[in-house]
Amino acid sequence: MIENKNFGHLQRDDHYADLLHLGIGFFDVIFEKYFQFSGRDCRKEFWTFTLIIFMINFILFLGVWFIAAFIAGVNGGHEDDFVALAIFISLCIVLIMLFTVGLPHIALTVRRLHDIGYSGWWYLLSLIPYVGIIPLIVFFCFDSQPGTNKYGANPKEQ
Repeated sequence: MIENKNFGHLQRDDHYADLLHLGIGFFDVIFEKYFQFSGRDCRKEFWTFTLIIFMINFILFLGVWFIAAFIAGVNGGHEDDFVALAIFISLCIVLIMLFTVGLPHIALTVRRLHDIGYSGWWYLLSLIPYVGIIPLIVFFCFDSQPGTNKYGANPKEQ
């Protein structure tokens, strides 16, 4: 807790404001920057969005498997019924997630590459099976280029 000199009462630390900003930033990427492939985005925005998407997917798939197991069990089901139902529901969720957050994540990835001074075409490395994502993960850990680069102003300095 810190003292607010303007109002003379205690308020929460900036940590809570940062958490609120992360949630707002998540929706900002989805709704306001859906098709925006130009510009720059910082490390924090990229990794926060990626982590939230990972957690949502994990919870959804865990829920799907529990629901499918329950439905298969209620129907006196067989193991084949459970697996088929779980795979079908999982594929539906994958398609929904792909269309709702897939494109914003690609756009965010391109803007993150711009932030470190690389072209968005480097994203095509992810198409190389098994090893293509490794250099991208390393790139995503780099700090922003200071100042303005050819893709725009540094988002940390705005």
